[in-house]
Amino acid sequence: MIARAMAVQAMRVLVADADSEAAGRVADEVAGRAVAADLSQGDGVDAVLALVAGPNGSPEYAAAKAGLIRFTFSVADWVERFGVRVACVVPGWIGLPRALDEVAAMPAGARPTLIPPGEIATEVLALVSDAESGGRVVVIDEGERARVLEA
Repeated sequence: MIARAMAVQAMRVLVADADSEAAGRVADEVAGRAVAADLSQGDGVDAVLALVAGPNGSPEYAAAKAGLIRFTFSVADWVERFGVRVACVVPGWIGLPRALDEVAAMPAGARPTLIPPGEIATEVLALVSDAESGGRVVVIDEGERARVLEA
């Protein structure tokens, strides 16, 4: 049920199950990705992390980004309470000099598509210009159009 709800919101879904056939069935149903992994075992956790940690292997960055998303949702009412509007853009890899260097050092098959910095600026300006943007989270993933997450 959770995987289906996530797929409806156009989220990428990774289905982990000790039963590889069960994981495959659910992943097929939600256009997701399956991995056979027993999460009570270290090697099962490692198998999942290898698929979701990203090319730079920075789970702390992913955790910080998730915290930013949750914070933004949590303070959505601040515009009414305090006159403060909080919104955020959570992009994938942005085509800035540091990212260009990191991506160039990756194997060709592992290189993400870089998001043009101007695309990020456009989304930020749209949030700043919209008085109703409090609590809004805009996700920009490689090769996809910007999408808004709902709290």
